[in-house]
Amino acid sequence: MPKMGADGLNKKCGRLSHNCCLKLMKNVIFNQDETVICCSDVEVEGVTLDHENTSVSEIVSDDVTNSTDKITIKYLDELIKQKDLIIRNQDIAINALQEQIKLLKHKNPEQEAEKNGKQSLPINNKSHSTVTATNSKISKDKQPISKQQVSRAMLNVESERICQNIVGLGNAGADPKPAQKRSGRNILTGSGLSTSGCPFKAADLVPNLINKPRYYHATHFEPQTDEIELFNYLKGFAANVKVEKLNARQPEMYASFKISVPENESEKILNAEIWPDKVVVNRFLFPRRH
Repeated sequence: MPKMGADGLNKKCGRLSHNCCLKLMKNVIFNQDETVICCSDVEVEGVTLDHENTSVSEIVSDDVTNSTDKITIKYLDELIKQKDLIIRNQDIAINALQEQIKLLKHKNPEQEAEKNGKQSLPINNKSHSTVTATNSKISKDKQPISKQQVSRAMLNVESERICQNIVGLGNAGADPKPAQKRSGRNILTGSGLSTSGCPFKAADLVPNLINKPRYYHATHFEPQTDEIELFNYLKGFAANVKVEKLNARQPEMYASFKISVPENESEKILNAEIWPDKVVVNRFLFPRRH
């Protein structure tokens, strides 16, 4: 049993380590003294290796071919694994899309019915408007419809329908009465005639209502304008006119007056031709009561 040298040469045959020996290394017996049976002298599994008649090129060619075949097979195995993985991922994606389509069909049955050319079930207009408004709001917020929301909407519609039926039954056959508009703070207005035995009569307020005073604010007069002179001037146009001098914000620059006149004489006072140039007349604003 020759020994293997440090340089990889076989001590007996003087050759390098043979590739064929490496392939059959599992069948080579190593002794405790690090000796190995030469491949040229041993028959492994009924095959006797003869390196004298076997060229190095044949051995290398066989090894390269076997290595290439192994790499090709391994690459094909990896491709098959990747293909199977892609197919599984696509199946998962398809199942997820199908579940999403089912959910959308469940949420929007009316749209699905219109798409298929089917008519939806007849429902109450008010119920339809309420559900439509609720669906539009939820679609904007992108929130799912809860059972509580559906129950609340149905309860509101049903309550409104019952109330309308009750009101309709109560007013059936009755003549519609116009609603009476209450005027201000008056509770009632007397309608008794003079022949009813009441010794009192209402005052005649019509002239006072027609001739109630109108108040105006005249400003931008010269600071030295006299109140009495302005009163005498305006009295020629309205006999019942009244003039009161006001405290202007800037009395050194202009003067202001409060003018009151009955309504039937206000048109004469509101003639722009009787007022001096650049004098302004507005409605008089009374201070607010606290």
